Amino acid sequence: MQESSPQELKHKEIARSFGGIYTPPEIASFLSHWAIKNKSDEILDLGVGEGVFALAAYQRLLTLGNLPERANQQIHGAEIRADAYQCFLRRQAEQRITLPNIQFGDFFNCAFPNVDAVIGNPPYVRRRHMEDVEHVRQTVLCAEEHKGICLTAQTDLYIYFLLRACTFLKKNGRLAVIVADSWLNVGYGKSFKKYLLENFCIQSIISPDERVFNADVKSVMLLATKMGEASKKNMVCFTRVANAICLDQVFSQLTNDKSDIPVIAHTKVEQGKLTPDFPWSIHLKASSLYEQIHTHKRLVPLSQIAKTRIGIQTLANDFFILSSDQVKERQIEEQYLKPLAYTPKLPLPSVLEEGINNHEFLFFCSEQKQNLADTQALRYIEEAEEAIVPVRGKGEVVTGYQNKLRIQQDRRANWYDMKSAVMKRECAEILLPRFVYRNYRVVWNKAMFVPQENFIEVFPLFEDSDETEVLLATLSSTFTELTIRLYSQVYGGGTYSISPGIVKSLPIINIHELSAIERNRLVNAYRSFISEQDGNRQVIDTVIYDILNFDLKTQTRMEKALEELVSLSSASKHQLYKQMRAGS
Repeated sequence: MQESSPQELKHKEIARSFGGIYTPPEIASFLSHWAIKNKSDEILDLGVGEGVFALAAYQRLLTLGNLPERANQQIHGAEIRADAYQCFLRRQAEQRITLPNIQFGDFFNCAFPNVDAVIGNPPYVRRRHMEDVEHVRQTVLCAEEHKGICLTAQTDLYIYFLLRACTFLKKNGRLAVIVADSWLNVGYGKSFKKYLLENFCIQSIISPDERVFNADVKSVMLLATKMGEASKKNMVCFTRVANAICLDQVFSQLTNDKSDIPVIAHTKVEQGKLTPDFPWSIHLKASSLYEQIHTHKRLVPLSQIAKTRIGIQTLANDFFILSSDQVKERQIEEQYLKPLAYTPKLPLPSVLEEGINNHEFLFFCSEQKQNLADTQALRYIEEAEEAIVPVRGKGEVVTGYQNKLRIQQDRRANWYDMKSAVMKRECAEILLPRFVYRNYRVVWNKAMFVPQENFIEVFPLFEDSDETEVLLATLSSTFTELTIRLYSQVYGGGTYSISPGIVKSLPIINIHELSAIERNRLVNAYRSFISEQDGNRQVIDTVIYDILNFDLKTQTRMEKALEELVSLSSASKHQLYKQMRAGS
């Protein structure tokens, strides 16, 4: 534990909670061009910020032939952050215009007229950083068209912005926004997807490969027209944009259906075939391969093969997790430590065995403090009870880990007692990574280290002698890495994250129906794989492809698709719009 001053910790938490992630002008211009069709259109900017969308909308209205004195009255919005609003005022003053209907205030408390277009970039504030979320939720749900919508406690703020803004959108009005793409995959996105499917004709979902925002957020552009009823026959265009592709080319493709634009993926899916439960991002990755996988007779959801759950969550990693150096420095007694599987970034082969060095430890103590007299463990606990601790997402601090609300709500007998929780649950031998960057590792936890929440524990449903190695071989294959990346959420830093809920539906070979010969081949292939140091899993892949009866063409397609998906981990570097500006 390295302590910071209360002031430093508070500033760090405030910085984390800000929601202003600003949009490049090229994006604002592109979305305004698509959404605003007539010079008389009324427009709502659902996330004003420093005014990039509001000013782009004003220029679009002038281009359509509107007069300045009328155009400036047709743009509406609200900005709650004083610094951003002042910046907006300066920017409009520099351009010698005034947009009087952009208010300084809370978007959820302001009144707006019915509009022809909703544009913008809603603030991205994760749920743990949101204040007064119940007021926001009730403001959104009181709208007649949102009756019956279920917004879970996990819902991020941008979803509330989108839903509220859409209540002001007229029938046949256009929605053109750039948002975090998590709604495509995560559980809280289901309600929003259901609302879109029932009320909008979704024209296009566009995903740039490279990072648009200078933040750890993967973006997606959503273009849709409000119809007031389902549009099942409408074809939704999922477009993944290659590096340095200009947006005017993308716009040309959308409007003229040109096929010579060098996008990475351009897939059309009938809207009636989209469902809220399905991770839509698959259509931005390898839609045709997904269809082939989804219908394969030898594949079943992972939940039919194994039980899965997230690894142990300490609620205070900086206290409970110690490196080997920290253990040595503090001389904490061995009986109060437990080896921890902390990160999937392990050297090859990824096998945790007794005697492995340089791993992390879990503070593992359930004793009452009075029974710990004269121990280093007691000193460590007492220091933690006096430490200044940040409250995640609140911009506040508390004195002592025992006063963190989440730890108090966990109702531990002693706040520092993770041992009791671990002893109630056995550790899995198979650890699947929750987060995948460039390298993909499935860990054989032979030493039964305690898995931390960076892993998903996998427990085979049957206890056959070779079940663990058969499943390890299957999960370690190129095929499974591809499906995990297809089903995962990609964050702006290039990290793939698969949720504990989605992983249950991961398609996997039905190992219960394998022949004895096939099982034996997989076991031998896995043993050969872990005996080598180069990470080459071709020996496993050969067996998997034979079992699935994939011909050479299909194998090549899968490996090429995986190569492209891995490249996303390097592409998120905020290069696209730098190149566009340099060329303009």
